[in-house]
Amino acid sequence: MRKVFKTVVIFMTLCCATACGDDQITEKDNGGNQENTESNVDDEDDQDEEETVPEPVIHITPIEQLNQSEETVNSHADITARSQVKMNYRTYTEVQTSSLYEPNQHYPRIKKMANGNYIMFYQKGSSKSSGIGQRCHWAVSGDLVNWQHKGDVFTSRTLTDSEGNEIKRYYANCDAVVLKNGDILAVASYRGDNYRVNTQYDGVEMRRSTDNGQTWGDYKEIFKGGVTWEPYIIELASGEIQCYFTDSNRTGIDGHGQDTGVAMVTSNDGGETWNPAPADTPYQPYYVLRMAWEQNGERMFNHQMPCVIQLNESGELAAAMESHPGEEDYHISLAYSGEDGQWDYLAFDQEGPEDSQNMQFLGSAPYLIQFPSGETLLSYNRGGFHLKMGDANARNFEETPYDPFKGGFWGSLCLVDAHRAVGTIPHASDQSVIVAQLILNHRINATPRAVLVDGDNKEWENTDHALFVGDKTQAQATLRVAYDEENVYFLAEVLDNSMSNSTSDYVTVYVSPVTANDELTGEAFRVNVAPTGLRSVETYANGAWKETERDVTVDATQHNGSDVPEDERGYIAEIAVPRAELNISGGELLVNFSITKNYGEQDAIQKGSSTDTSRWIPVGGLEGE
Repeated sequence: MRKVFKTVVIFMTLCCATACGDDQITEKDNGGNQENTESNVDDEDDQDEEETVPEPVIHITPIEQLNQSEETVNSHADITARSQVKMNYRTYTEVQTSSLYEPNQHYPRIKKMANGNYIMFYQKGSSKSSGIGQRCHWAVSGDLVNWQHKGDVFTSRTLTDSEGNEIKRYYANCDAVVLKNGDILAVASYRGDNYRVNTQYDGVEMRRSTDNGQTWGDYKEIFKGGVTWEPYIIELASGEIQCYFTDSNRTGIDGHGQDTGVAMVTSNDGGETWNPAPADTPYQPYYVLRMAWEQNGERMFNHQMPCVIQLNESGELAAAMESHPGEEDYHISLAYSGEDGQWDYLAFDQEGPEDSQNMQFLGSAPYLIQFPSGETLLSYNRGGFHLKMGDANARNFEETPYDPFKGGFWGSLCLVDAHRAVGTIPHASDQSVIVAQLILNHRINATPRAVLVDGDNKEWENTDHALFVGDKTQAQATLRVAYDEENVYFLAEVLDNSMSNSTSDYVTVYVSPVTANDELTGEAFRVNVAPTGLRSVETYANGAWKETERDVTVDATQHNGSDVPEDERGYIAEIAVPRAELNISGGELLVNFSITKNYGEQDAIQKGSSTDTSRWIPVGGLEGE
């Protein structure tokens, strides 16, 4: 657009000069010579053409190429309350039955393998003997979008017991861990016909892959002699491997329908041997997570479907479980081991640990991860896939969940890198499995950089930390910040294959000083930028945003030609704000960022017309050079 506009201006100027006639051109102008006049016009035309500014050749940087610098462990532990995740809508995928072998899949679990690819475990739902779970599949992917079914990691099979009886064995609830040496250990609950009565034929088995999930070794029994559900396996920093599971051995007894608890077995040799040994009788595991409750005067226990992490820079273990005692609805409970990272082994009639937060909020099927920067993220089911951000100690989870997408039951999370996770859950129809990436937004530092505000992002490096919005449609945007002695600069990069050249599509950068009680003041302002350039600048006053004059420089460039691939189209905007316009305190500002389509806010760091800045993101490092 820039080059076309300047060419039009030159054309109009020349036309006006010609229309004036020769009698309007003085000797001073042309040396008293018509020939010279024509020569000067040609020279002037050449000079104007030389001054024509060509369109920048830009590449809009997708979020996957940003936030690549190394993250210091627990760097954001002091400010997790402002952190959040946003789904990247462009990564939302419904993996179809054709890629998963058959419909009605449940319990999807994704792990990042040592070679950088991904492996998904899921099970065939529903069998006559177990209610849910018959065999467990695995699939692999290089991009979390395209998946290839590989086969059964645990397949239904017939065994012969010590007395010569044929026993049918079914498998459910596969989960896995990628060890530090790259091996993958997959575990699953097994059970036979009439499994609640013939509990001697129930337990947990494991298989190992040493080639990034291409092949699997022999079945290894790691627990036997009790009804189990939902095993979860983890490797600690010490190398100890722990396998947790729902201990349902008493649920088959009359009156004990919700009598469960969480038990575990451990290995100190990479999964070769396990304690308590599965051959020992009376087949008793270590009881570690149990909540006591009472029914008809009888003491019973609960906690099930465990997920356990070892916290950053700490030996402490944090566990998330679902709890379902008696007539109570499903709730999420949390428990903590203490700094020594060791659970107390409980007696059969004992609850614990002491540091437990039972029945915290409604939900089921929890899954817990932690980002290197400190934030913990909890997923759970409650009529969909819900997420809550917690602090570096896996406590103080936010009250209102973020619901990126709907789904069925029994979802999970997997850490992709320092700023990305992936969530998965079966579609409510059971005909596909939903997979989508989640982007971490948290405090960022501005980069010292000389910026020429010309709508060209050539100065900006991919390693810069960035904020992201774009969880509702294919339109999405990133925001980066730089500075020099005179200005603070913002770079907004928008991917949008259906943007409008009107001002109905735009991004907004909100800027505020750090204020007491997170209140907006008259020093807060926002800059609205459309694909064609500056739309407006507004200041906050008396509870509303009002258009104003500010010393703000904006230049935008579209990347929308017919030769541009559809998924790379969009625009960039460079914004310069003089430091004199900003009240920078302690080297920090607060920013909010939103993307609007057809005059409606699509996504924002902090959504809506809220008058507070409690979820705005701090930008640090602005002390100056």
